[in-house]
Amino acid sequence: MSQTSTTNNETAATERPTYLTPRADIRGGSDWTEVHLDLPGVATDGVEITVENQILTLIGRRKAFDVSGEYLHQEIRRHDYRRVFKISPKIDTNRIQAEFREGVLLLRLPIAESVKPRRITVD
Repeated sequence: MSQTSTTNNETAATERPTYLTPRADIRGGSDWTEVHLDLPGVATDGVEITVENQILTLIGRRKAFDVSGEYLHQEIRRHDYRRVFKISPKIDTNRIQAEFREGVLLLRLPIAESVKPRRITVD
C-alpha cells in the first residue's frame, strides 16, 4: 500500500509544472517600489501578473520552438518562470503598472495616498 502511494505521489509530482525563479532587483522611494525581473525567452503575451490578498504572482511563459537535429550538449532549461512576492498593504494594488521590454519586466507599485504622511496646515 505504501508503495502504491509513493508511485501516485511520484506521478503527481512529475505532472506539476517546473518553474525557474527569475532574478529580481527591487528599489524603492517614498512614493513607490519598483521590481525588475529578468525573463529571457518570454514574449509580452507570455507574461501573467496577478495580485490577490497582498500576494503578487508573476509568471513568464516561454514559447516552444522546434529544434532540428540531436542535442550534443544542452544547458538551457526550457522551463517557464514564476516568482511570488508578499507585498505591503500600503501598496495601491489598483494602480500597479507593468512594462515589458527586451526580456525585462518592470513593475511599479505605488504607495496608496491614504497611507502617505501628509502635512496639516493650521489656520
